[in-house]
Amino acid sequence: MIYPTLTEAQRKRSQKLFIAYNLLNGLGYLCVGDMVMLFIINQLGFPDVVFTVLAAMFNIGCIWLPLGKIATEYWGAARTQGNFWFLRNIAAVIMGSCAIWGVLGHPYIAIGFLLGGAFLFYGCRAAGGVMSTALIGNITREDERGKLLAFASMAHNIINAVFTLVLTVLLYYVKSIWALYGIVLFGACCGILSAVCLWCIDESEEIRQAAKKPLIADAWVCLKNDAFRRMVIAEVCFSMAMAVTTSLNMLILTRGFGISKSLALIIGFGNGLLNVALARPAAWIGEKFSPRKGLIIGYCFTFLIIFFWLVAPGRFHWASVAVLFFLTSMCSMCCGICNGLYFLKCVPPEHQPSALTLKSLINGVLTGFLAMGITTLMWKFCDWIFGGSKAAEVTRRVMSVCFNNDGGDMERYRIFFLLALPLVVLGFIGVWAQKEV
Repeated sequence: MIYPTLTEAQRKRSQKLFIAYNLLNGLGYLCVGDMVMLFIINQLGFPDVVFTVLAAMFNIGCIWLPLGKIATEYWGAARTQGNFWFLRNIAAVIMGSCAIWGVLGHPYIAIGFLLGGAFLFYGCRAAGGVMSTALIGNITREDERGKLLAFASMAHNIINAVFTLVLTVLLYYVKSIWALYGIVLFGACCGILSAVCLWCIDESEEIRQAAKKPLIADAWVCLKNDAFRRMVIAEVCFSMAMAVTTSLNMLILTRGFGISKSLALIIGFGNGLLNVALARPAAWIGEKFSPRKGLIIGYCFTFLIIFFWLVAPGRFHWASVAVLFFLTSMCSMCCGICNGLYFLKCVPPEHQPSALTLKSLINGVLTGFLAMGITTLMWKFCDWIFGGSKAAEVTRRVMSVCFNNDGGDMERYRIFFLLALPLVVLGFIGVWAQKEV
């Protein structure tokens, strides 16, 4: 419901509903997200580039962002997100149906359903979530925001971690691709329930009135804010860095190390526990030092992730994987939470709807298409290096002296991360250039 202003009781109730939404959304996304889709891709034998394009859809879907702002003018932030979250989970069913076409022997149709469904899935996510940060600001006081962001993240990751164990046991005994599609259907149902929680959240009229401001005129006001411009550049930089580092961890573990689905889920369970444990420290870093310093600290972990893959052993070891996901969790938690805190500090509430739409649109489109194009070229270069020509062999040997050379698929992935290093270095400049707020 939308009220002129929120009472203390309404704010507290809305905060509880927001945490409940994160619990159900965490469970739903576990069942329809990248991990399960990676298992389907592996079982159907799709090439690496399909996973890269799938990961890029997360950002390309931001083309839908203006729809979210327009809808907020009529429905408010909570109902808009709930409506698009409902549609998002219908799209998840379409995305998962690639398993049916793959089994029937139509790989190109299967890839079409996978990527087409992903575009709808992430598009609805973008349109629905464009006002989520403004909604958090609306239902909290300034001194409550860090705690709510941390608890919401913890709720998401706790349910994610617990049900990862359930999926681990299930997929250990059931190997069929139909089990994976059943998991997608269950996740979509949980996602629809999370939309119900969003529909019940109370908010003030402030967000809807702010959303009615003309996007272009209000966006121009935001772009005159130097801190906002630098924040957008920094967000593009760390999103690109994550696209060429953290997003590839599971792909390499399953294909480079050849681990099973059950073992991958156990690792995902551990990663979920790490995210829970590190959410509050990440929020503390952003509040104690500053959101800018927290973002810089989080970004530095991308360098450590690249270094890890360049020197890591070519076989699976629990200790090395534990180090990898500690680095990944610190990177994602610090960057995500501190970026949200920075936005709420540098953009006034009356400009937040337009600012969220603008920054998410710029970040999504630039990161999505750049990441898809650059990573595709990087994979093509890696394929050329292993193509067998004399020039490719010389290039491979020269590049291989820079890291642990143990041949096979891992050598190919190490070359990929060596190519990613200059991109991450350039991105650090953009993150460092942020202003203190």
